[in-house]
Amino acid sequence: MGGLNKTQKIEELIEQYSSCPKDKATYDIDGNKYTVTRHFTGDKDINQVISELAESRAGRETGLS
Repeated sequence: MGGLNKTQKIEELIEQYSSCPKDKATYDIDGNKYTVTRHFTGDKDINQVISELAESRAGRETGLS
């Protein structure tokens, strides 16, 4: 993405994944509303992601990380 600024990078990613399924959720945190848009790109192996998350959590909970 070369010399693009942060806003340009975000706009490029939005365009790149515009055809992918999306989900929007709004959260109210300490009186501020935040809208999160998730784009499901299908680029990750869910088994690997879950394994990495489990290992990370186990490390934190046992004090190894």
